Amino acid sequence: MIYGIHAVSFCHYYFVKYPAEVYPQEYFAGEYSGLIEYIDENIEESKEVYVLDSSYIYYLVSSQRSPYTFDTSDEDWGKRCLNFHFDFDLNHPETIDFERCVYIVRETYGDAIEVLEKYDAEYCEYGMYRLYYKK
Repeated sequence: MIYGIHAVSFCHYYFVKYPAEVYPQEYFAGEYSGLIEYIDENIEESKEVYVLDSSYIYYLVSSQRSPYTFDTSDEDWGKRCLNFHFDFDLNHPETIDFERCVYIVRETYGDAIEVLEKYDAEYCEYGMYRLYYKK
């Protein structure tokens, strides 16, 4: 009986309270396949996509690309895949260029959102991410 009570207590904490206490968990992000579809359908193909604070692995999961097609021989292989870049640095806002780029940011990064919203860019949301762009 005591084991049952502890099991229920643990499950409640682990699945309800714990995620709320540590959200967003570093290194555990959601995928953004909806934003990739939106980019494919609505954004010029020539635009570069900068992803703030997300590893390339989430791009592979979101785009459902095989990791075997990912070119790891390139010296920038962890920073870039096709037109997706994973090394966007918000400490240099002068590099923001909506004429040739769009930006994917986690919704919990208020500083990044604040900087990008200064450019009067449009955005759409998918899961825990926002896509900022200008048409």
